Amino acid sequence: MATIAVAGGTGSVGKTIVRQLLADGTHQVIVLGRKPPVVPLLPGAEFLVVGYSDVQGLVNILEGRNVETVISALDVFAPEGSQAQLNLIAASDQSTKTRRFIPSEYAAAPDDGTNEWDVSAFARPAAAALKKTGLQYTRVVVGFLMDYWGMPHIPSDMAPGVWAVDVANKRAAMPGTGNEPLTLTYSVDMAGFIARLLEVDEWPELSIISGSDTTLNELIAIAEKVRGTKFDVVYDSQEKLERNEPTMLVHEAHGGISVEQMRQMNVLFGLATISGRMIVPKENRLNERLPDIRPMTIEELITKAWAGK
Repeated sequence: MATIAVAGGTGSVGKTIVRQLLADGTHQVIVLGRKPPVVPLLPGAEFLVVGYSDVQGLVNILEGRNVETVISALDVFAPEGSQAQLNLIAASDQSTKTRRFIPSEYAAAPDDGTNEWDVSAFARPAAAALKKTGLQYTRVVVGFLMDYWGMPHIPSDMAPGVWAVDVANKRAAMPGTGNEPLTLTYSVDMAGFIARLLEVDEWPELSIISGSDTTLNELIAIAEKVRGTKFDVVYDSQEKLERNEPTMLVHEAHGGISVEQMRQMNVLFGLATISGRMIVPKENRLNERLPDIRPMTIEELITKAWAGK
């Protein structure tokens, strides 16, 4: 039974991954964090307090606990979190027991850095660092997590959030025309693919997953059908978003995110969608490599969450 360490395993994405690893039952799961969790861990997981600034200390823990694979779910959007992950990569490379690493990404496919609205730009430092190591690694690419259009009526560890379509309140603020393609994936399915990746001998550099390739207009049509009414819909042009003037569906802090942060996210994801950055490559998807895993589609998720409500 291999030992898997999940850094940031008490956060939304991390907890989802830990939950799936425990359900899989074939690995020993250790959660790494800066301080003990406020709420109890999922039964079956062990928690270790670590200092991410101490690379040698991390090496000692990885070697002492015979950690084969490190899965990072750290918040790497801020410099402190990004550096913590870089230190964890360095420690994993130095550890004589650790041979695999999954960086904290779980987003759209990376580009060559020339796109101004690259929503995966935050992941570049880790990707560059991993290329210089002897670790086997893979970057998990999912597009946008679809949980937000089913919450609170579907199982999800994600923090509440609203972007583009507010199914609960039957309204939408759509970037562009609404016909731009994007990929949506349920977080639980993403975690299921990650658990199965641990059984695969050779990892691709990109582990590409899709629950649905769709458009926001198609999403709206599904939501209107399930909820039995037309939504109040507005469209934000590229120029409007570039002026930092997105139509806001939420006007107060939500899920630990400030209104200004939500504004910035609406602009970033809106412009990324308009520029075609939110659709993942069709080639070399894990869906084809692991065909026995059937991910939930956005139509199935919205129907499951909202039918009869």
